[in-house]
Amino acid sequence: MNIANIKLPIAVIGVIVAQAFGIIWYTAQLDSTVSNNTVAIESIEVFDDTDLLESIKDFDDRLDAIEKQQAIIENEMRTIMSDHSSFNNVLKELGKESYGDNREYGNYGQ
Repeated sequence: MNIANIKLPIAVIGVIVAQAFGIIWYTAQLDSTVSNNTVAIESIEVFDDTDLLESIKDFDDRLDAIEKQQAIIENEMRTIMSDHSSFNNVLKELGKESYGDNREYGNYGQ
């Protein structure tokens, strides 16, 4: 078989040439993308955890302050509950003397 005698239609040759240009274009685009990504990755700064540690310390300090406020609130609530309980006892005694108020005070947390 002689290669010089092979007859190929122009359409087949055109498709082969188009595919060759397509592969060359795709390879050039891929090389450009890899180069851009390499530059971008090299320009990324190393992670500095000092800001993170300062933020954690700040959150810990704020949490401590909130826990102190919560303890004060709970203490005040116990005082209020005790006062209301005493007030309820007074109202019950008045009710026995025909005061007429039979509401219950206290027991908010139950």
